[in-house]
Amino acid sequence: MPESLPQPILIVDSDEQSVDHISSGLKANGYLVITAPDGYDGYVRAKKEAPKVIIANDLLPYVSGFKLSKLIKCDDRHTDTKIIIMSNTTGSAIDKMFKQSNADKMLEKPFQLKDIMELLEKIKNWTMIAKELYPFIQAYALIIGLAVGSFLNVIIYRLPNNKSIVKPRSKCTKCDSQIAWYDNMPVLSYIALLGKCRKCKNPISIRYPLIEFICGMMTLMLL
Repeated sequence: MPESLPQPILIVDSDEQSVDHISSGLKANGYLVITAPDGYDGYVRAKKEAPKVIIANDLLPYVSGFKLSKLIKCDDRHTDTKIIIMSNTTGSAIDKMFKQSNADKMLEKPFQLKDIMELLEKIKNWTMIAKELYPFIQAYALIIGLAVGSFLNVIIYRLPNNKSIVKPRSKCTKCDSQIAWYDNMPVLSYIALLGKCRKCKNPISIRYPLIEFICGMMTLMLL
């Protein structure tokens, strides 16, 4: 089975000859293949089997390939599913339907098996890249969320007191001493300072790191 490519692959087409040709070629290359004869059955199988790659004809009984793609992509559990639409029709109308369907690729008929294999290889490569980059994306999102939480703390404190949210720099609310940049890092500085001002040693409200932490977690949840 090809390494790193999500399995199985779902082929949705009412043309048995086309399905046999594509599925036999994919199986010969080590892919696990499941099939559906119409759009409705394809939707049911997609929900049940959770394939990460769907190859669907544009014209299908009951539910078209474009409608199937839109239904799958609208489900948050399947937004990462890659959908390839097969079509022997060209023109602005079909291009519009393709864009509205949120499908990933249009494959114009007639095509050869190697065309599908090339697309699957690209999907595999992008999947590998995404897996490698995801920890960095998570770290970046966390940093952004913490920064947003820190700025939100500024707004919460200054606006009710009719103070500018731009300047001056942050100060201790107890001793009025200016807070250095290294003492103003979201959450980390609170932990390093043991929750106390470096100058006057008065306690810092737990509200500050709490809001920063919540904002950081919320950005991670959005990924």
